[in-house]
Amino acid sequence: MLSLRAQGEAREAKPGAEDVSSQMNGQFVMQNSRLQFKELNFTLPGGKVQLAGVYSLDGNEFNFSGNVRTEAKLSQMVASRWKSLLLKPVDPFFKKDGAGAEIPVKITGTKGAPKFGLDLHHKDKTDETKPKGN
Repeated sequence: MLSLRAQGEAREAKPGAEDVSSQMNGQFVMQNSRLQFKELNFTLPGGKVQLAGVYSLDGNEFNFSGNVRTEAKLSQMVASRWKSLLLKPVDPFFKKDGAGAEIPVKITGTKGAPKFGLDLHHKDKTDETKPKGN
């Protein structure tokens, strides 16, 4: 369903949608029963998820933040026509570097109660490397 939405096929994104091929890779350090991911990348048709963060081996801690890049614009990722119309004005704010949308996200919580959401206070890593005053 994520792949279909990322490709702008929101009306087809329903439970039972066909499985798609995806790829995951990353770098991590394991210490004190925790995996510290410097980067965790997940690629599927229509999108790419780039995260960094911590996962405890007992599943009691998820703390990731990063970006979801999609081919589709935000307004193309919803099935409802009226929601699509409401999102059209914000499409330009999420369009970045050739992506239809780049959405800052966070995943927190536990394996029993994960929480997925927007990371509105997300700081782009490229902003940290830019010289001050420019």
